[in-house]
Amino acid sequence: SPDRTKPMPRFLIGVYSLLALGAIGYTGYWFHLASRAESKVNATVADWQEDGWVTAFDEKRTFGYPYRLSTEFKAPVLARPQASLPWQWQSELMHIHVQPWDLRHYIAVLEGPHRITLSPQASQQLVLDADAESARVSLTLNSRYQPGQLSADIRNLKIGFEGTIASVLVAALQAHVRTPTTPGTLDTVMIADTILLPEGGGGALGREIRLLSADTTLAGPVPERLDGASAAHWRDAGGTIEAHRLVLYWGALEIEAAGTLTLDGALRPLVTLQSDIRGLDALIESFEAIGAMDGDVATAAKIALTLFAETTADDPRPLIKVPLTIRDGLLSAGPIPLVNVPPVFEAPGT
Repeated sequence: SPDRTKPMPRFLIGVYSLLALGAIGYTGYWFHLASRAESKVNATVADWQEDGWVTAFDEKRTFGYPYRLSTEFKAPVLARPQASLPWQWQSELMHIHVQPWDLRHYIAVLEGPHRITLSPQASQQLVLDADAESARVSLTLNSRYQPGQLSADIRNLKIGFEGTIASVLVAALQAHVRTPTTPGTLDTVMIADTILLPEGGGGALGREIRLLSADTTLAGPVPERLDGASAAHWRDAGGTIEAHRLVLYWGALEIEAAGTLTLDGALRPLVTLQSDIRGLDALIESFEAIGAMDGDVATAAKIALTLFAETTADDPRPLIKVPLTIRDGLLSAGPIPLVNVPPVFEAPGT
């Protein structure tokens, strides 16, 4: 009969069968990954707690099928009460995403306000409240599935202290940490774009920091604690910070520098930076305003530094190319001493 339905070609039957088998296989694979993720989270939390960390959350769920594998944590808490500076972080909501076909790239999205509590002393707490329009953290694993690069991208960040109305605003903050091929080092990049200090902050340089960035390599063992003994151990083990590029644009002051930073025997900064500086007078005036420099000394420093000034075709403002150094607790611009710099930590045993 002409109305009889023609049978489906065999090759189409084969194609549809393969697609169905692929969908069934992928579904099983996704749920297998979800089960593994659940086990991995539980094992990691147990390991951290055994190592002295405190972790908690109100609720956890896994979702995202079929395009991604996502885990949601409501009211996450992470704390390190036994650290040299005990701290606690808590937030409203955190999502961790990974694509099932790329298990080496994880993205965490943080939502809602954050509260960071620091406890410098047993009877003292410093509570920091932070909120952002968006906050994302990305972790990329290397070919051996070990941490290779960690990145953070935060937009319209607002930071304030509990009990005060003053706050710091950051339009954009990016941070990257990468494990290079050289053992015992870390490559780091930090870029903060448009920082607005509280009203009256910043002194003679003003409230707005247009740009603060640092491209560095950290060498030496990572200190276990933030104290003099750990800092001395880091220094004695060859700890240094190689600054490939440092940039500070703050009011009239513009500094671009590169060099080396470490600590001296008294745990004071030991710094040598080859620097291009515009607006150095503004920095000297800010030192004078806070009482770090006497008025006559400040005037003499300005006059002396004019001997190193030059101009360029693209910018009429004086450019001073001198090394910025800190030696024996004294900050100098070239041969001109500026201000005293205290130790970063108290020396062990003091």
